[in-house]
Amino acid sequence: MRGAISMDTEQRTRLDWLDVAKGLGIVLVVLGHTERGLVASGIAPASWRSGLDFYLYTFHMPLFMFLAGLNVPQSLRAGARRFILRKLATIVWPYVLWSMILGTVGILLSSHTNNPGDWSDLWRIGWRPISPFWFLYVIFIYSALVAVTGVRMVVLGPLSILAFGLGLIFKNDSLVQQLLHFLIFFVAGALSATRLQTIQATANESGPWWVAVAMAAWFGISWAVAAPSDYRYFSAWGLPSALLGTVFVIALALNVSGPARTMLAALGRASMPIYVMHILATAGTRIVLTRLDLTDSPIVYVVVGTMAGVLAPYAAYRVVRRLRWLPALGFGRNTGSSATAESASGARH
Repeated sequence: MRGAISMDTEQRTRLDWLDVAKGLGIVLVVLGHTERGLVASGIAPASWRSGLDFYLYTFHMPLFMFLAGLNVPQSLRAGARRFILRKLATIVWPYVLWSMILGTVGILLSSHTNNPGDWSDLWRIGWRPISPFWFLYVIFIYSALVAVTGVRMVVLGPLSILAFGLGLIFKNDSLVQQLLHFLIFFVAGALSATRLQTIQATANESGPWWVAVAMAAWFGISWAVAAPSDYRYFSAWGLPSALLGTVFVIALALNVSGPARTMLAALGRASMPIYVMHILATAGTRIVLTRLDLTDSPIVYVVVGTMAGVLAPYAAYRVVRRLRWLPALGFGRNTGSSATAESASGARH
């Protein structure tokens, strides 16, 4: 028994870089949405669009798509039917529930928000996702695709390349473009899952040098393609930046240690709750700071808003987990131990 426990602990240690990567990714997602809310409201200058915004959006959603793809081969081992049933519970249900919640709040507080909603938005979520829930919409379609095809390079490779090319034709941020554009990253994750599951030992040999090289490569290529792409991260110019940014975050996740690793892994295991609730927290923080006239610094807004967007949903998730309401809110299964419950939550969607 002791040997079995030791092996389980070692395996968890080896694989928790996935949770750390998701933790880094969800912080970047919240930062990006906070920044965009500040630009839209006029608090931050429009020039942020060609700075922080461009560098973030070239890779942080490709990163999440890649990490989502990594879980596919393991999940499919239970069979396609069970795989899809689980996705209905962990993707479709939170998509519907939190679209209704966020949409309703947005409508009721429309005089205080950047994008006033309408009641008709709620019944159109079947084909028009409420931002930012397009991600869940697209991930479910990808999941249905791999349930039919299996993780087969000969099928998914050419299909994802064709989809990426077709996506260049469509308007930025349209649902069709998002669906076409991100498939290549999801497929890349699914196809490389077996190799990356055991990458921790190799990464430890390279240490922080790998992180530094990956960061320099990502920043350098992003700077180089910024002007030619006209700061359009959906363009073909953004593909190298997306790939290198993903490599950079994975390298960092493999090498971060100590309390930072523990904290990021916890955030990664709670990435679904943070994702679906962070808009409420970031927008609420922006409204409060504005109404109370506490500051006019966009830097303060982005720091405080990002912290609130991460920590408030995480705190809510911990309460929900203790109450054993995880399935009802689309955050995974209730289980016996706290560590297992957190691991089984929406982070592995």
